[in-house]
Amino acid sequence: MDFGDKIISSYDELFSAGVSGDSNTIGGREEGFNNKYAWYKELHALAGGEALRINEATLIPLHEAFTWLQYEKEKRTLENDSIKKQFR
Repeated sequence: MDFGDKIISSYDELFSAGVSGDSNTIGGREEGFNNKYAWYKELHALAGGEALRINEATLIPLHEAFTWLQYEKEKRTLENDSIKKQFR
């Protein structure tokens, strides 16, 4: 298993498709977007969506960055699930 595969398998929630088990893909647009921007979306999140902080985001140690990203994704999923339950 190469380095990239190890990272992806270590942070499977971060790199899995969709949110809450949904593919969340409409006509393949999301998949195309994800393929086009690949890892840039992770840098964008680490930089807080600010272009001037992209370089700072690249300085965060890899495992620290992915742990934070995975935490944020799982937290958002739980929050979204909680909101959905309130409207059922």
